[in-house]
Amino acid sequence: GIAPLLNVTSAQTMLQCCVFAGLLQSEDRGIAKLHGGETVIGGEVFSSGRQIAFDYIANIAKTVCADGFLQYDVAIRRMPCSD
Repeated sequence: GIAPLLNVTSAQTMLQCCVFAGLLQSEDRGIAKLHGGETVIGGEVFSSGRQIAFDYIANIAKTVCADGFLQYDVAIRRMPCSD
């Protein structure tokens, strides 16, 4: 998972990103709003037994809500597979 190392309300969330030219052809799939204990699953996308795409996390934004709970806005994108 992805989480801060110490205090979740005040510590920054650190991520390591990659660069891949194929991501330029990806499309936006929306934002999942997650709270404690929830997950988002990406990965391989199949149609008729053939992999056609790959869903991945493009960005995560952490928000401390007024009630003190955390919300993570997780941006999902889909990269098509080439033949």
